Amino acid sequence: MISEVDKNDNFLGLREREEFYSGEHIHRAAQLILLNPENKMLIQKRSPQKRWYPERYTYSVSGTVAAESYEACMEREMLEEIGISVPFRKLFKISCIFENKGAFHTVFS
Repeated sequence: MISEVDKNDNFLGLREREEFYSGEHIHRAAQLILLNPENKMLIQKRSPQKRWYPERYTYSVSGTVAAESYEACMEREMLEEIGISVPFRKLFKISCIFENKGAFHTVFS
């Protein structure tokens, strides 16, 4: 289940992931830019099975928010995707909303 929000990022409820494919709902997403001591960024290549942007390179960690804060989502996704948990801080939140569809993206580092 994924959090649905309004155009002001207020929580409305939970929906199945597939319901967002219609492009008629707004959701939340969190991304992490992870740098090593040499300032090299860890990137991931998306699975060929992904609906959106298969086999493209993306953030170190990313995920959709499910009835949790952006920070809790990032903590969960770090463990799921790269098997570690490291301190992080919020860089910015951006609204990618067009005609009441899209997402709010919060980027951490």
